[in-house]
Amino acid sequence: MPSTIIREEPTGVQSLDLPETTLSTRALYLTLPPGLEGLMQTMSGSFEGGLDAAQHALVATFPLVILCDRRDVGSASTTDHPQTETSALFIYNGYRGGLGLARNGYDYIEELLQHTWELLADCGCSDGCPACIQSPHCGRANEHLDKRLAVTLTMALADPNRQSDSSTSKSNFTPASKDET
Repeated sequence: MPSTIIREEPTGVQSLDLPETTLSTRALYLTLPPGLEGLMQTMSGSFEGGLDAAQHALVATFPLVILCDRRDVGSASTTDHPQTETSALFIYNGYRGGLGLARNGYDYIEELLQHTWELLADCGCSDGCPACIQSPHCGRANEHLDKRLAVTLTMALADPNRQSDSSTSKSNFTPASKDET
């Protein structure tokens, strides 16, 4: 029987020059209340990592409420979106034109946020794991995630009574691009 040699070294590195792709679809987004954003930025840890971890957990819980696979939706988060003028989490349909998943997510956002908070709070890990905040689709290899800040964020979004009435988050359903057909 011949033996196989396995090496964990790259055999080469090539630069790719690929054309930009655009996906015209639908999305929902959540903006953070100023008070919550300010609180999170004063806490130790990575604010951006907390946003990304919450985004990953929200996508993971999507199939608990909306009939879909987690690969049917995509997500993004940013600490300063130019159109929302604040931090935002985006969940979008992974298919051209959408399948109604973002719309359904918008309709059931309170339930989604509650499941997401419960997922994070009930997971026994301390720093995040594949069961709670790590995503197999993370473009940053899950290296920057902050579970503690994600718990704070999702708790506040799932239970708006923990925030003052003047700083509640906004949830919106919107086309993700203007050239939608």
